[in-house]
Amino acid sequence: MAELRGRLGFSLLIVLILTFMLQIPTPVQGHYTLGDSQPTHPYRSGDVEPNHVAGPMGYVWPGAGLSMYLNQPQPWVPGYQSPTTSPLLQGNYYSPWASILTSTPERQNVGDLIFAVNFTKHPEWPEIDYKYNDIVIYIPPEFRLLQSKDSVSTTITNHYGDITVGSADSLDPFAPNWSYIKVSGTLSFLVKHGYREWYYVRVNAVAAPTIAGRYVFKIFLNQTYPNRSGPMYYTMPVENYPVLLVKGEVDPAIITGVVKYGAWNQPLYNLPLKLPGRVRAVGVAEDPYTGKPTGRLVEARGYFNASSNGYFEVEGLAPGVYDLYASAAGYPEEKVASNIRLLRGKSLHLEVYLNPGAVVHGTIYSKHGYGESPWQGQRPVRVEIYNAPQREVRQPINEAALVSWSPINQTHTPYTSYVLGNTIWSMGAVPPTPKLAAFPWEGPSPSKDLNGVYNGVGPAQYWWVDPYGQYTNGGGATGFNFQFGLEGRYGAPTEFDGHVPQVFATWINGLTPGTYYVRAWINGYVQADASGVFAEYSFTVPEGKWPGDVYVAMDLRVGGWINKTVHFHDFLGAKIDQPIKGPDPGRYLIAEARDPQGHLAAFNFTYVHARNSSCTITLNGLGMAGPNLYPLNGGAGDQGMKYFLYRYRRIRDYGITPGTYIIRVYMRGYLQVSLENVTVSLSGGQVQVSNHMYRGAGVNITLYSVDWEKPQVERPWTWPGKTITLTVYDEGGASLGSVKYWSGTAWSDLKQSLGQTTLPHPNWNPSYSKLKFNGSLTLEVDGPAEALKASPYYPDALTATGWTPYLEAGFIKSESTYKRADHTSKMALKTGAYTVKAYTYGYIQREVPTVYATMGGQADTSLKLTLGLNLTVTIIFKCEGLISPPAYNMSARIRVYNEENQLVAASTTSYPANPFHYLNGVLSNHPSFTGEAVNHVPAGTQVLTWLVAGLYDYSDPVKAVNATYGLAGAPDYMGNWTLEVGFVNWYRSNAWYPPPPALLSGEYNLGKLLYAYNHLGPYEVKQTITIPNVHLGGEASIQIQADLRGLIRGVVSGYTWSDELRTLSWATVKAQGETGEYIVYTLDGLYESYLPPGFYNLTVYEWTLEGQGHSPYSSCIAVAEGQEAEGVNIILKASSIPIPELNPKIQALTLAASAAIIRWRRRTNRLKG
Repeated sequence: MAELRGRLGFSLLIVLILTFMLQIPTPVQGHYTLGDSQPTHPYRSGDVEPNHVAGPMGYVWPGAGLSMYLNQPQPWVPGYQSPTTSPLLQGNYYSPWASILTSTPERQNVGDLIFAVNFTKHPEWPEIDYKYNDIVIYIPPEFRLLQSKDSVSTTITNHYGDITVGSADSLDPFAPNWSYIKVSGTLSFLVKHGYREWYYVRVNAVAAPTIAGRYVFKIFLNQTYPNRSGPMYYTMPVENYPVLLVKGEVDPAIITGVVKYGAWNQPLYNLPLKLPGRVRAVGVAEDPYTGKPTGRLVEARGYFNASSNGYFEVEGLAPGVYDLYASAAGYPEEKVASNIRLLRGKSLHLEVYLNPGAVVHGTIYSKHGYGESPWQGQRPVRVEIYNAPQREVRQPINEAALVSWSPINQTHTPYTSYVLGNTIWSMGAVPPTPKLAAFPWEGPSPSKDLNGVYNGVGPAQYWWVDPYGQYTNGGGATGFNFQFGLEGRYGAPTEFDGHVPQVFATWINGLTPGTYYVRAWINGYVQADASGVFAEYSFTVPEGKWPGDVYVAMDLRVGGWINKTVHFHDFLGAKIDQPIKGPDPGRYLIAEARDPQGHLAAFNFTYVHARNSSCTITLNGLGMAGPNLYPLNGGAGDQGMKYFLYRYRRIRDYGITPGTYIIRVYMRGYLQVSLENVTVSLSGGQVQVSNHMYRGAGVNITLYSVDWEKPQVERPWTWPGKTITLTVYDEGGASLGSVKYWSGTAWSDLKQSLGQTTLPHPNWNPSYSKLKFNGSLTLEVDGPAEALKASPYYPDALTATGWTPYLEAGFIKSESTYKRADHTSKMALKTGAYTVKAYTYGYIQREVPTVYATMGGQADTSLKLTLGLNLTVTIIFKCEGLISPPAYNMSARIRVYNEENQLVAASTTSYPANPFHYLNGVLSNHPSFTGEAVNHVPAGTQVLTWLVAGLYDYSDPVKAVNATYGLAGAPDYMGNWTLEVGFVNWYRSNAWYPPPPALLSGEYNLGKLLYAYNHLGPYEVKQTITIPNVHLGGEASIQIQADLRGLIRGVVSGYTWSDELRTLSWATVKAQGETGEYIVYTLDGLYESYLPPGFYNLTVYEWTLEGQGHSPYSSCIAVAEGQEAEGVNIILKASSIPIPELNPKIQALTLAASAAIIRWRRRTNRLKG
């Protein structure tokens, strides 16, 4: 019945939509994506069916269209269409599909985004399963994510510990300053399923940009980026990135054109500009119905890459009067047109001209004392240009003033950008072999300087120094020549931006007139005069169209060196050096030099083998840290790798300036008890220093599994295989790290053991270490940085991760991994008292032991874990009082709260590591799934029995919980518990596509509407569920009923200026009833909302209830329990009210200002004339 009800509801929706869609002229159907830019009509290729590129395909709703969402063939409702390949511009009318309105300073336009990924296999690819371990979605920064990960839900995982939401840094190689969503989990496209899988990511509560234009969303799979155009299966091809149009008014306008070379170089004059760039239209909106200015300041942007040959499209412009600005890489932004008046639905094509900016080149000299000296070694060099004076290196850098810089690594390792190929790391390359880096990052072939290597800023050159002058670009053994820009072609590029339609971010502007300051960064060198005082180098770009060349000569001086020998001793006061011993092969040692103010001046690390009783480490400044000599393959980081700190902590390569420094060293299990002050001079003066580290305290722990009885009886571990987190705390309650055991090849997590009552147990492998703790293992477990992985396109090579916002693991990323804020070590235990706590599923710790340990010694202690209680929850799915199984495959989440509203137990489906147990519906009824165990609630499940015994690796942003532990009962906890259950539709019972109704709606509501932006899910538990207390070791059982809510579905559309129907996206659909107010937003016209049964006032509006854009709609509806597809299809009429209608006082002031601007523009034009 449930499946029949679902089919009937869907069919009814189709009939209703067909009824009014017959009013729409047949559009060109197709799913448009980014495609490849090209210089001739239709200006893009591979952007629409049937010419899409094989491999993973990206979708976004709104944008991909109603027909694509419902999987309906032509003639139907398309998504975004390229204006040059659809009939949008034929007959001089422009009325785009599948777009959203911009936000304004006074009102945010809010809605939801749904991303999807499927897969198309190329005929020549092998017939194998294609699997990916994660997905990263970059969202342009103009879109504001109003919430964090609690507004994200996905069919990839139901574990919020696998979801990361954040902001990329300003130097991200793909999308600087964009938001990103990373989801870890398997995306599989399998042979036996015919590669029919779809995966969805829903992002709720997103605010639209205030700037109109076509936006692209960049998607990466397996943390890998495309290294070329065309079909590929190892990540998503760039052509398949989804796009979304944001418009400034209901009926927008469009500007297209070509940016051309307009300078003195006659062979290039009037030719299309083969560089990336941007065109901005900035103006004042007009009432589209009366033509009068509204006073609203508006802007729209269009971006183009080098392959476009200067062709640009600025879409979604509100009717109004605009000035047009254009810029390109190395071409400073200029106003190229003024007082352009655009009417609704109209298009304008024009050609504009730009002039190249200043070229900056120079020479950096290696100085030792007062004379030139060969470079100290082969090292990378970084040159930066700032628009404000800078300070000495140990002071914070003014990052906001940074306008241009020489190549940086596309990824987080030091040599993967312009050494041995773009993304290859080879242990055999010592020293590394530099390669040429040219400008631009991506562009037409052949490139203008015949060296089209990514990541450059000028003609192809090396960005390394060496004492033989091989890589110094003609600078010899003592100099280094650099150049930003190329005379007569382009100037020094500025404004690093990710909006350009390609994989990599690139430059879109040039140096404007003003004074600039140059910094150069090389490991072991300082930018100073002969006395050691910081030396500043500047240049000035003059006014005028052709600013010419700028030459800068700079001196870098060899800084000081510190060679530090560390001696290891077993006891305080011991004179004899002793090996550090095992059980593992060795340990990392970190050394730092800091000035009296605490600023970091030098950093390095080395690996000390277990047999060693001393080691020597060199400090010559910052950068080139290492090499990493971890002896085990696949262990901490990559063997042989050196690291620079810039990608991790924004610390640039540099040398040690003259001064006095404090040297600190950090290593697991050892403490530095005295600090040395070291005075360093300029020009390579070396200081030899020796100090001692002493073995810290140790704790040896034994774990017991016991029951609650007195005397306690040891019981076998109840949940074999579940991880035990055993943590040691200092006297202040700060965590010092977790206990692991050495298994012979790696540090391994503790787990409950089948049939055993202790850890270690009598059958413990004699080659394994005991549960001993002498300091945090984070250095050895995580290593310096995240390891590289096998390259999908270079044999026997490694490629760095393509995802760089967070370098997820490693001590180079954060100094807090090995020390406290006062610089004392977190890596070892001093003499004192320590407590031990253990966390594991199904157990509680009733007593916390305190153990006193002394340096050089080991203290033994034991810890008893008491078996907690189990909750068995039976859920019966009903509709109108009758057992009625769900029609769709769902995820489910259960939460248990104590009387203080603390989350004490929880579990979720659709996350393999979570202990989810149910009795009915273990197999899905999808034919392709037959015989496969699943971890969700399949369609057709009538009764769900769920066992919960606490929290296991459970992440819940609602309660800020990420924990593992058991559930306490009497006598430790004497209150009752409250139960909440939630369900979310993931897929239809027999297909991954089209999506089920209200896809991924319902997370975190659970009847309380604390997170209303996630909407309502399909089922509700109407009564408050209270579970009475039971004793430790016992079990509480409860049976509850989940009732199916009613579903309303429909399509909202509105008439355009040319009396055509268009689906409306992000229109607000509000249902107001006795049980509350429920809001959803349309996606390419479609709205879907689960509601409790009752009567509602249904209101639909595009902007506000005042009717801007289209007149609002209102009606009364009745929603019955379990009904489906009873929604109303709504057509909104044009209201003749512009968006937005400003406050009269604000409007008067704005109109006055805009009138003044327009008068000034006209006067300026007359003067120019």
